[in-house]
Amino acid sequence: MNAPQPRSINTVDKRVIRTKRAIRNAFAELLTKKDINSITVTDIARLADINRKTFYNYYSGVYQVIEEIEEEISGDFIEAVNVDITQVLEDPLVTFKRLNEIINRDMDFYGSLFRISSNDILTKRLVISIKSRLLSQLMPSGFSELDRLKADISLEFILTGMISVYKYWYSSLPDLPIEELSGYVGLLTMKGIAGMEIPVRGKRSEVRG
Repeated sequence: MNAPQPRSINTVDKRVIRTKRAIRNAFAELLTKKDINSITVTDIARLADINRKTFYNYYSGVYQVIEEIEEEISGDFIEAVNVDITQVLEDPLVTFKRLNEIINRDMDFYGSLFRISSNDILTKRLVISIKSRLLSQLMPSGFSELDRLKADISLEFILTGMISVYKYWYSSLPDLPIEELSGYVGLLTMKGIAGMEIPVRGKRSEVRG
């Protein structure tokens, strides 16, 4: 009788990745329906089509799932903005092109996140985490408190604005390609409203003395 052949490491790795992705996606989907503090392991296991024992093979509890999602999204965002500054100056939209690629390769997951209420705890945690990592990367030392304050305010404005726009796009503008949306977000981020060149009817003429 032939002995059973051991599964390859690659096969096991793929199974682990698939199971953890199912858990992560189930949690994100639940966030669109329930408060973060009301989600249980049983809820996640049922939606991910696994048993509780399988869940605990990978996570100690719901908050470890939250921490992993937070770490992963923060890492994805840092990956998108981690480009040479000269490249950004030549093409300000390069960061958003990379962000598009990240969102598109996992749209089921990000789609759930875009449907979450704008005041959810996870969004706030993500903004704090991304800001912290960006500040430590862009301003490691030698900057004044005023410089750091300006950077902190700028990142808060940009990150919360970006998240709100992507949420609005997913719920209200399904026919607008994400590439076009990101182009608008990039212009707003780099050049403000003036960069959008929105025509205004009935613009008042200059007041004469």
